[in-house]
Amino acid sequence: MGHILVYDLETKRTFDEVGGYENTHLLEISVAGVYNYTDNQYYALRENQLEQFELWLEDCDLLIGFNSIHFDNVVLQPYLKKVNLSNIPQLDMMKDFQDYLGFRVKLDNVASTTLAEGKSGSGLDAIRYYRLGQWDKLENYCLDDVRVTRDVYEYGKNHGYVWYLESGTPTKIPVKWSTEMPVDDLIEQALVEHRQLEIVYIKSKTGPNEPTTRYTTLLDIRSVDEKRVTAFSHTDQKEKVFDRMRIFSAKLNGKSSAYQQSLI
Repeated sequence: MGHILVYDLETKRTFDEVGGYENTHLLEISVAGVYNYTDNQYYALRENQLEQFELWLEDCDLLIGFNSIHFDNVVLQPYLKKVNLSNIPQLDMMKDFQDYLGFRVKLDNVASTTLAEGKSGSGLDAIRYYRLGQWDKLENYCLDDVRVTRDVYEYGKNHGYVWYLESGTPTKIPVKWSTEMPVDDLIEQALVEHRQLEIVYIKSKTGPNEPTTRYTTLLDIRSVDEKRVTAFSHTDQKEKVFDRMRIFSAKLNGKSSAYQQSLI
């Protein structure tokens, strides 16, 4: 994997305060949230720390964001002395979704449907945190957006599609973010070849105040259909039904236990 960055910005001002969308470049940055694939770390950079961001951008092979080309890039560019953002390869997920659907879809819609968790607030919340000097809340909010953006990207890379809610129904948006074998094909291969499948599974909330969690387990697959995978889970030590939509990632392992025992 090359040098990849995922980022999101929070601003000091609203569009009303700078005279509208044509003055996006005047919004000014309070915090830039960055996920750096090189060291697998998240960073919250304040306005006086953006030189570090520019150093990473100088060596960036792919810059990932959501509505980043027409918003975040425009706000960030005035701070950069050496880097022209238009020269960096970009993945603006909102643009990809809009090109396919013909209309805009919000990150919260895609994240809530794909990952069973959405954004923790709005950009207006971030401006309020800045003006109140609540830096911890501001940085946490920004980094939460970066994490959600990164995880939507990872899901799309693993599957070849993400999900959004259309008229109450989860609906696929195909994406071309990876050349690796997609999760659906890995499931079928594991079944046919009697291979174990290691998955990261998204466990949905069990109550309004419960967080969405993920866990890793090794599966011996018994059967599959369009929506479900029935398998023995080595973590739970029992046969379970898994929602295919909630399998975040997968990789093939050795032969399944049942297949190995059949050879004895």
